[in-house]
Amino acid sequence: MDKPTFTDNEREYLHLLGLLVQEYEDKHYPIADASLNNILVNLMEEHQTSIDDLRTVFESEQDFNALLTL
Repeated sequence: MDKPTFTDNEREYLHLLGLLVQEYEDKHYPIADASLNNILVNLMEEHQTSIDDLRTVFESEQDFNALLTL
């Protein structure tokens, strides 16, 4: 991977290798789809924010409430 350029065969090989790794991971280590709510909670935990911190980002209470009902 340190080479500045690859031959066509090397590019094709790396592409195929990537597809095989992806197929293996999809089969043996599937990742479930995350709900928007789970994503929001994880982001809040990661950034150490509270629900009140998010409230200040929205222009209206209605927009904020809409987010919470997703």
